[in-house]
Amino acid sequence: MRQYDYSLPLLLLKAREAMMKRFIPILREENLSAEQWRVIRVLVEVDELDATTLAERGVLMMPSLSRMLRSLEARELIIRKLDPGDQRRSLISISHRGRKMFERLAPRNELAYSEIERTLGSNKVKLLYSLLNESIDSVVGGPSGIASMSLYSLQKVLYQLNRDERLRTQFTDDPDAVTNQYELSSEERQALLKPDIGLLYVLGVNGQILMHYAAFRGYEWFDYLDAMRAGVKQHGPVRAGVYALTGGGQSFTGERKS
Repeated sequence: MRQYDYSLPLLLLKAREAMMKRFIPILREENLSAEQWRVIRVLVEVDELDATTLAERGVLMMPSLSRMLRSLEARELIIRKLDPGDQRRSLISISHRGRKMFERLAPRNELAYSEIERTLGSNKVKLLYSLLNESIDSVVGGPSGIASMSLYSLQKVLYQLNRDERLRTQFTDDPDAVTNQYELSSEERQALLKPDIGLLYVLGVNGQILMHYAAFRGYEWFDYLDAMRAGVKQHGPVRAGVYALTGGGQSFTGERKS
């Protein structure tokens, strides 16, 4: 039998604990656990979700989620209401206070991600994303590791556009010159340049990154949500990233602009 320290699940657990040391102090300032932050992260990207879908997307156990929802609701960070179509089911959404907390914490978390990339190097981080996604895909039958590496490049250019004002100016003046610096497929490049927010969502771009890019390209909040719905309808389920493993982006509710 292999040595205890050569256990892959153990190494992954140790890696998670090491990574979380960069984020836990940030969350503690708002009296949040890592699990509660995942709830907020999921909810900020959608209109509302039922508890089962929220647990799947947040990678949370239902008993733990139930306790977290009570705590977050007491702090007025989320809103729970009965589903009009099924009174036995609750729908959960982010509150105004919860969204404000997210807006305070998100930039600091992104800085922590940048520190990790500087420490490990961007190529190693890219490889790590690819290997982890490939490992997950090998179990659940998801997209290939090649697609994961391509997605990493797509999310990287979007992330840098969101953060770097000079890069945004360059992109506005000569978008081809900027996108040619990244390893993108023709489909990804076209979606980024158009922009096709719905296709970017289906390609697997993280919602936090995508919503800031959509705002940069002139999308209002509800237009952004509608674009993601339209993307799933036109292009099919999400192909990569976390939403590909939790329903393919099919769980949007019917909330619309009034």
